[in-house]
Amino acid sequence: MTTVVEALVAWRDGDRDTARSLAAAAGTRLGDELASYWQSEADGHVYDQPAAFRAFVRGGGNVELYSRLSQALASSYDSVRPSSLLDIGCGDGLAIAPALDLAAHRPARVDLVEPSAALLDLARERVAGAHTAPPASRTSTLCP
Repeated sequence: MTTVVEALVAWRDGDRDTARSLAAAAGTRLGDELASYWQSEADGHVYDQPAAFRAFVRGGGNVELYSRLSQALASSYDSVRPSSLLDIGCGDGLAIAPALDLAAHRPARVDLVEPSAALLDLARERVAGAHTAPPASRTSTLCP
């Protein structure tokens, strides 16, 4: 049985047809998501495009992982009671937004950092009152 890793290696090596075929044959949810995404007109980048982020992070079998992460973060917020939070690489807010919703304690200040403007916009919508850097002050060196 093929693995998603083999598909990713083929994609990395520029063999797009083999990558799509291996992903489809992997027999996993992530493999199916990869094959579907790679069949689209997308360029293959994952973490800077909302559609790719949804496919790989939200649809790629990581839902339970992020749910547990949000629960652990909420518990930490309640026990430590920080006055502020900084989420670097917040994506679309998948971890921090539910954590803040679950926590009894909400820090007075939440700062979000994300090199993808599109994902940062989504995170900003999900985390009311969050502070973000203006787009002009962000640099691509955060995510080459």
